[in-house]
Amino acid sequence: EMKMKSFFKKFLAVFGLVLGLVPFVGVSSARADERLFTYSYEAEVLQKGKWEFEQWFTQRYGKDGGTFARYDFREEIEYGLTHKLTTALYLNFKSKYASHVNGSDETEHEFEFDGFSSEWKYQILNPNKHFIGLLAYFETTYSGEEFELEEKIVLQKK
Repeated sequence: EMKMKSFFKKFLAVFGLVLGLVPFVGVSSARADERLFTYSYEAEVLQKGKWEFEQWFTQRYGKDGGTFARYDFREEIEYGLTHKLTTALYLNFKSKYASHVNGSDETEHEFEFDGFSSEWKYQILNPNKHFIGLLAYFETTYSGEEFELEEKIVLQKK
């Protein structure tokens, strides 16, 4: 229980730091884009010169016996380079708490920086102007231990 309190203190510190930096990035207004499907990709890009900040939070919990919780945090800043090309930088963090999982007497708790990601999206066909939208997606992630490459072709029909 004390370790869970420690986790929440660290989480609140990181969350407070991110929120505390918002006034210093020159935000003149805030708005939210319409995103029809949050767990799938769309063939949309940001307009040239526009940017957005987005936070991702993924929770996993539960194991046979004991207490287990894993949290992944991603802080994203995305920027429209041209009317067809968008790039983004992610800072990735992870936290894990495990106590007496699968009959073990051990308690484990960690909160750490988990690397960064660079995302690139190139819109080949705009779904608002064509029968379908077509987007090329490329993302690299480096965590210090692993290097990951992810490519996708995204189709969208409105």
